[in-house]
Amino acid sequence: MRLRFTIRDLLWLALVVAMGIGWWIDRTRIEGLLEQSSTAYVKEVSLNGREYEFQRARITALFESAQNTAPRPEVTAEVIEAVRHHPDWAIKVRAMAILPYVHEREQAIDVLIEATKDREADSSGGGNVPLYATTYLADMKATRAISAIEDWIAFVTQQRPYDDKAQSIILKQSTKDLATLKASAESMPR
Repeated sequence: MRLRFTIRDLLWLALVVAMGIGWWIDRTRIEGLLEQSSTAYVKEVSLNGREYEFQRARITALFESAQNTAPRPEVTAEVIEAVRHHPDWAIKVRAMAILPYVHEREQAIDVLIEATKDREADSSGGGNVPLYATTYLADMKATRAISAIEDWIAFVTQQRPYDDKAQSIILKQSTKDLATLKASAESMPR
């Protein structure tokens, strides 16, 4: 038996081989891009992790130092910048812990009041930033923050942006902080 191939058969074979080679080249290119992308992602996550650890360690050291000596104005400025603009809510909350110790009390209160107005899920850490702000405002007896905390409680009550457990914790602590501030306001001499 003799195999006979026509030109049409050879063209079909060439087409199938060309498609296979094209598929193989494309597949190799995609795998290379995926490997580059995953390597870049791993590097970015690693750098972000180191940056977070550095920031966390820096804020922790500043907090420990602030408990003994009020921070210098440039340190206070750094802390305020972190509370206002750091992309990681956990760093914001850690930085807030330093504000009750600063000499620039009114500026610290302003920043904490701003923090109670953070309604974005990501930047507020699911409500953690405003919640901690209310606690530090109560610790500082910052009675001028009463209306800001009332607004925060109204937002949480009316909008219900968090799950039931978080909602309960936020409302309980924020209401307690508000009561503390109202008691402070009532006990102040007039």
